[in-house]
Amino acid sequence: MNGELNGVYSVTIFLVINIMLGILGTFYFRTQSRRSEIGLRIALGSSKRKIRSLIFTETLLLLFLASIVATILCMALRFADLIQSLGIPAIADRAAWGIGVEQDVINFAVTFVFVAVISIVAVWYPARQAVKVQPAEALHEE
Repeated sequence: MNGELNGVYSVTIFLVINIMLGILGTFYFRTQSRRSEIGLRIALGSSKRKIRSLIFTETLLLLFLASIVATILCMALRFADLIQSLGIPAIADRAAWGIGVEQDVINFAVTFVFVAVISIVAVWYPARQAVKVQPAEALHEE
């Protein structure tokens, strides 16, 4: 039993690290491709704090939009009973276990907050690098 839990924890940590690296790579590429825009914003007087908050806000907005699509997809899979037809173990009678819509909302909220924290941590470094750019250097590259 303890060995099984260690395996589950190991896989979970591996997946979280991979998700974090994927988000880091995506937003690093995204901020590097927007260097001239960020340099122009700095040249026009935007503070570094405002640029960082812009990048964090964009990240959370993209996460929110993706979570809407993911929620619709998960609900469709749940109601279509596709999970059980593929042989993946699931609770057949959710009402007998006392699992209702409230638990689904709690699960969604906890997952959203967890992924939001991972996203903010992963985007912190690209945002930090983006605000260090010199305006003249960024505009010269354009």
